[in-house]
Amino acid sequence: MPTAAIIRGLTCFGFSAVVMNGLSWVLPPAQPVTLALFLEISASIHLLPSAWKNIDRPLL
Repeated sequence: MPTAAIIRGLTCFGFSAVVMNGLSWVLPPAQPVTLALFLEISASIHLLPSAWKNIDRPLL
């Protein structure tokens, strides 16, 4: 989803915005919210190992 990537770069929540706008037309609002939340958490967990390496531990 290149559009979602561009929107996320500008607003920091682009994927969720695209999912909500697109799926709200065909599904009840609770379903796209749940889907977006699940996918955002999955993506964050996937990125965690690479981010963990870059933590400035003395700063923490």
